[in-house]
Amino acid sequence: KAKKASGGRGLLKAPAWESTPEGVAAGQAAAVDLARRLHGRSSASTAGAPTDDDECTYGPSGIGLYLGQEEAARLLALEERASLAADGGYNSASSSAGDAQGGDSPGGGGGGAFRPAERAACAAVFRGDYVAAARTTLGSGDGPVPPDLLAACVGGGRDLFASVAREQADRLERRGEHQRAALLHLSLHDVVAALGSLRRGGFIRDAAALAAARLHPGDEVLVAVRRELAAAEETRGGMEAAAKAHLAAGRPAAAVRALTRRTLGGARAAAEVALTCGLRGEPERLAVLRAATECAEMGDVEGARSVIGRWREGTTEGEGGE
Repeated sequence: KAKKASGGRGLLKAPAWESTPEGVAAGQAAAVDLARRLHGRSSASTAGAPTDDDECTYGPSGIGLYLGQEEAARLLALEERASLAADGGYNSASSSAGDAQGGDSPGGGGGGAFRPAERAACAAVFRGDYVAAARTTLGSGDGPVPPDLLAACVGGGRDLFASVAREQADRLERRGEHQRAALLHLSLHDVVAALGSLRRGGFIRDAAALAAARLHPGDEVLVAVRRELAAAEETRGGMEAAAKAHLAAGRPAAAVRALTRRTLGGARAAAEVALTCGLRGEPERLAVLRAATECAEMGDVEGARSVIGRWREGTTEGEGGE
């Protein structure tokens, strides 16, 4: 039976301020902005790419995860930079490993001594029999293969390494190490298998980032991952993030429903998305009415008239009935 994913965090994490009034407002504004960009891309107008790093990050104001490959790659580059800054860079992370002494001398580091099966596999590698090394390593237990022996299998050719790497990925998943399993699949350029590992482990945001960066915008797998992301965001109460995921998945009506679940400002954002995307259903009509009511209650009479007027203009222009 597969083990549940370990408690490690994913690459993308919702910031603490997301649920504050400021975060909610920023998320609503970003959802409207995303709707305008996506709507622009599907019409004669063109939508510009995010202009600053804040727009590409994951969070209330971020939309990079929901656009194209370039924006998703920029999002991942920003996360990479932030992780290195928090960890002090590559050198500090590997300094302890570089201090270890190896060799046959009595003073050499003995902490890395081979187990019997590993010694047998090592001997097979020494004599150039990579198939025997892989067979010995995999047959010595059901746990993950030591990384040095896994790397040695590269010497046996791509087919051998691919076979061992896939088995290693399965073993890592059984231990709950789904992110490491995904990395192994990516070493074989198998993006779909990597997405499967991440999704089974519950790392749906990581899966969405990977899919957006590596798959064609019209790929059915990308759409499915974004729908799964939207459901996960709704489950945790991140309605603005869910709305953005729904928009990216081509489901603007679901985005409207997600936004209307917020009491403060939600109806106005939902109405704006509905009007931008040309939605004319009953839920959208109610969102527009709620938005007009909110505007009127806040003393914004012109805003109330504007949203009602835009809805009526859309109806008379033949964009669909109510």
